[in-house]
Amino acid sequence: MINSPSVFAVDSELTGPAAAALAGRLWPDLLTAPTATVVDLAAARTIDSTGVDLLAAAHAYALHRGCELRIVNAAPGVHRALRAAGVRSWPAKTRGASTSPECRTAALAVIA
Repeated sequence: MINSPSVFAVDSELTGPAAAALAGRLWPDLLTAPTATVVDLAAARTIDSTGVDLLAAAHAYALHRGCELRIVNAAPGVHRALRAAGVRSWPAKTRGASTSPECRTAALAVIA
């Protein structure tokens, strides 16, 4: 059996209520110690301290549990904010990048 990563696509800016909504979906997944979790930030052009705090805590927890947490498609400003907080993220390849093929494939596997 192949373990597909859990994929969480952020559909707006990662600020305040949107960060809280992501936390409500992300933490239950991380608490099960999945092999891999992907957070796709393609739609998030900005992030505030709530979003940075969430992803920093999730990153630290995943490291502690030995899980892989991949934060992908980060806009340049989001990528810089996360890097400053010690959180590894992968930037979007282009300004208008959509969800990466890796995330689309993983999302389809999760849906199936």
